[in-house]
Amino acid sequence: MTAPAPATSINPEIPAVAAAAPSGATASLVGESTGVDAKGNPNPFGVNTVKKGTKMVLKLDGPASEIKGMNMPNGFVVTIPNRKSLEAAGPLAAKDPRIGSAKVVNQPGGAELTIAFKDSPPAFLVKAKGDTLEIVLAHDKGLAKKGKGKAGAAPAAPKHPTPKKK
Repeated sequence: MTAPAPATSINPEIPAVAAAAPSGATASLVGESTGVDAKGNPNPFGVNTVKKGTKMVLKLDGPASEIKGMNMPNGFVVTIPNRKSLEAAGPLAAKDPRIGSAKVVNQPGGAELTIAFKDSPPAFLVKAKGDTLEIVLAHDKGLAKKGKGKAGAAPAAPKHPTPKKK
């Protein structure tokens, strides 16, 4: 009898999950559960203060009942138990130049989305909306500020028309 092959992980920074689960059992997914709100919807993963940013959507095979997330030094991993992604994640990387790579893998226990950034990760928010997963990456100044108005903000520079060359 041969020993089972060692477990591997798509992302080298994520510890591999051993494939020793009994048949019919789902492998454990990466990340901590975000819990659910009073209505039974999964809580978002990330920073809850992202005001404006680049919005990306990933279609799932049904509504998400749970989100598991884990921060990484260069990004994050989000898993959606008991759901499969209906789309590839590669096109998400084209929507924001800060993204180095975006991968989704449909594991036996659910979909695993990994986003890695070229530099340090921006503030982000990942939430379930029906049968989609919405990812919002904050712009450089896209974090919500406490208080109302823009007190202390510098006035916009006046726009001067550029003279036409003759």
